[in-house]
Amino acid sequence: MNDNKSLAEVSLERSRWLAKRRKRRHLRTVFLAVFAAMTFVWAAINVWDVDAEVMFEFFTMSVLLVGVVMLMAVILVVAKKLLHRLFER
Repeated sequence: MNDNKSLAEVSLERSRWLAKRRKRRHLRTVFLAVFAAMTFVWAAINVWDVDAEVMFEFFTMSVLLVGVVMLMAVILVVAKKLLHRLFER
C-alpha cells in the first residue's frame, strides 16, 4: 500500500480540515452570542425588574430596525446597479 500522497492531495485535505474548523468556530461564536443575549434579557428581567413586555417591545423594535436597514440596503444596491447601467454607456 502506498502511503505517499501528492502535495495536491495533502493540500486539499488540509483546506477541508481548516474549513471544518472555521465552520465550528463560527457556529460556536453564534451560539455564544445568542446565549449572551439571552443572559442579558434574563438579567434585565430578574435582577433589575424590567417588565417582560418592555423587553418584548425592545425586541420587536430591534427586529423592525434590522428589517428597515435591510430594505434600505436592497434599495441602495438596486439604485447603484441602475445608475451603473445608465452611466456605463
